[in-house]
Amino acid sequence: MTATLNVPYYGQVGPGADEHNNDCDAGASKSFGEYAGAVMSAIDTIYHEVMPTGDSYLSVGNLLSGLSKRGIKCEWDVNYALKDLWEVLSNGSPAIALIRYGALASNRFQANIRKRITGFSN
Repeated sequence: MTATLNVPYYGQVGPGADEHNNDCDAGASKSFGEYAGAVMSAIDTIYHEVMPTGDSYLSVGNLLSGLSKRGIKCEWDVNYALKDLWEVLSNGSPAIALIRYGALASNRFQANIRKRITGFSN
């Protein structure tokens, strides 16, 4: 079985996304917002709406509030199993996964990254 959603991709570099170094989450917000039918601003603008000063990463709360201001229903949960992710995607909703590299690597790199999940094949 395969579930693939036609979510537009917006990265963290390029026109409208050059002002910050940590705006991949704002890019994901733009992608998911447009997928849901919302009118979305440029990535730098989305970043400033939830983080008006500085250049740090955006939190889950920042993402949820930014999307909910545009009428997009979001949920936050932890410890999803693959079957849960399959259900979310099968119902037509994309997801963002937080991956902690420290658990995946034997080196000392301990950063986190969020990945957009728009498809699933088992």
